[in-house]
Amino acid sequence: MLYCVFAPGEGGETEFADTATAYDELPIDLRAFIDDKKAIHSYLLLQQRSFPDRPLSEEKRREIPDILQALVWLHPVTGRKALYLGEHIIAGVEGMPKDEGIALATQLREHATQPPYVYRHIW
Repeated sequence: MLYCVFAPGEGGETEFADTATAYDELPIDLRAFIDDKKAIHSYLLLQQRSFPDRPLSEEKRREIPDILQALVWLHPVTGRKALYLGEHIIAGVEGMPKDEGIALATQLREHATQPPYVYRHIW
């Protein structure tokens, strides 16, 4: 768990999203559709969005290939399903046209970050 050593006078809040409840409350047909889908996680995309003024060299790009991560993960102890999302790292969904995959990931992220699923801790 996180704890605060030094807190700024304002800002610095930490947010947690309940992605298990968000998953549970998706329409059944959407859950069935995404259960076996894998997102394409791209460090290059993350780096370009976070630091557009610092492009990666070709060598670095080869060292850090895209990887596949399940959109839905299974908790190893409880067996409960939860969404596995990242705002700046998903470059698409395996087996889907790029724009459709990005739209799906965006739809799931927007669903999972609605106020009922988010706790904001103010230090």
